[in-house]
Amino acid sequence: MEIKITKRDVLWGYTAQFFNIGVNVLILPFILRLLPVEILGIWYVFLSISAFVLMLDFGFQPTFARNVAYVMSGATRLKAEGVDEEAEVLDCPNYALLKNIIKTMRRFYGYVSLAALGLMLTVGTWYVFRTTESLSSQSEVLCAWFIFVAYTVLNLFYSYYNALLVGKGQVKEYNQMTIVTKLVYLLLAVAGLLGGYGIISIAMANLISIIVNRLLARYFFYRDGIGVQLRTVDCGKERLFPVIWYNAKKNGIGSVGAYFVQKGNVLFVSMFLPLETVASFGLTSQVVTILSGVTPLYLSTHLPEIYKFRINHQLKEIRRVFGESVFVYVLLYVAGAIVLLLWGNPILSLLDSKTHLIGTMALFLFLVIQFLEANHGMAALLITTRNEVPYVGASLISGACIASLTLLSLAFTDLGLIGVILSAGIVQLCYNNWKWPSVICKELGGNYVTFFKEGGASLLAFCRRHWAKG
Repeated sequence: MEIKITKRDVLWGYTAQFFNIGVNVLILPFILRLLPVEILGIWYVFLSISAFVLMLDFGFQPTFARNVAYVMSGATRLKAEGVDEEAEVLDCPNYALLKNIIKTMRRFYGYVSLAALGLMLTVGTWYVFRTTESLSSQSEVLCAWFIFVAYTVLNLFYSYYNALLVGKGQVKEYNQMTIVTKLVYLLLAVAGLLGGYGIISIAMANLISIIVNRLLARYFFYRDGIGVQLRTVDCGKERLFPVIWYNAKKNGIGSVGAYFVQKGNVLFVSMFLPLETVASFGLTSQVVTILSGVTPLYLSTHLPEIYKFRINHQLKEIRRVFGESVFVYVLLYVAGAIVLLLWGNPILSLLDSKTHLIGTMALFLFLVIQFLEANHGMAALLITTRNEVPYVGASLISGACIASLTLLSLAFTDLGLIGVILSAGIVQLCYNNWKWPSVICKELGGNYVTFFKEGGASLLAFCRRHWAKG
């Protein structure tokens, strides 16, 4: 089976991200006008708790996706680390090995989902109850919380379908599914908010949309007859979990550090600062996260193709894709950052928002730090396509340092959000921001200036060929 990522797939990826952003933009006026500020702050606490629980995935999803891509490309043997260069490569998918991977994924996510349910119903419920004790609408918040728990558990249990679609190279279908899911969420959430159901309507919209998402994922993966192929083969008795666990555990430990950089600070802020400040910081984090998520999309869209390049030792092609990714990333991020700095709060004022972005200086620092974060994240992502995860220790140590500095800043200084933002930036600048980009520069034989120039030239050449064809 040929895995090939076309520019049309990339276009679908950006369309999906446009809907991600567009839905958030369209629903924002309703949320900001119809939800009290303290309830909005609680919603961002919900999201932070969910992000923490989803770490129980422990890095298996990208590891599964990588191994599914290897198998769909004809790999006959999976290694705990690296790619077996001596093993036979089939000219068709290895369905027996794929069936074994699917069996392994289902069993793993079943156990993990039960653990997530227990954690959210106990520790999560206690935290939400304690945080909302002073609110008159506590019963409404708790009702929304239990609906949100159901959403999170279902999202986690069926997340192996994401790995299957990405690994199979069905990037277009994955993004089409995302678009439909976001539209369902938008329609249900807006209807519920206008109907006066508040935070419950948002939680319920998430739950129903994830059910739609998983039904579509199953349809897309099995619609070309792959289910028939899988039923005709024996998955064998080889235990794949130890092989996949070797690198998945590293991704998982790394995700703990990433959590304290991306999501955990909202929980820390909610411990020391008013819910109004939590709402402002949560809104800013959401907007900047969208920006730093959409800009590296070019690279993540091409991952199935890069996995194939790895198997076939096509380093030149990997450098081309990475150069294009750097070019797209820099242009989009800088443009988005300028828009947020100049017109972010004025736009929110036009929407009659009760909540605004954090101050200009704090926002500027946040944007710079996130630029460096997403940049080294792209480099780390490319490193993992070698089936290696060397950044585990650094990520864990960085996460612990960020959490400690953040708590110390909030508890013993008056820096407020500036201290929270600087805690992450200083720690990451000490190592991760430069280390992993330097590893990629050494492997690909260049630097970011040359990658940027080559990437721009490659994309320009593609556009010229496309226009020439008419």
